[in-house]
Amino acid sequence: MAPKKLAQSYIVVGLFSSQANANKMAVKAKSKGFIPKVVKSNSNWRVILPENLSTKNKNLELVRKTLEKGAFKS
Repeated sequence: MAPKKLAQSYIVVGLFSSQANANKMAVKAKSKGFIPKVVKSNSNWRVILPENLSTKNKNLELVRKTLEKGAFKS
């Protein structure tokens, strides 16, 4: 059976048990130029960066550079 295709891809930049901590990460990501979303996932909260085909490579490169600078370290 072939794997299901996702309707939209995204990059997860954080997984938290606390919504408050997820919101803090989202604020940090937004200050770096990203458009984050905080979503509930079972008993956790994810901070994601939604993707689309026109921005995927640009966003992946931006995430790589941002991670190299340690921007998402808590």
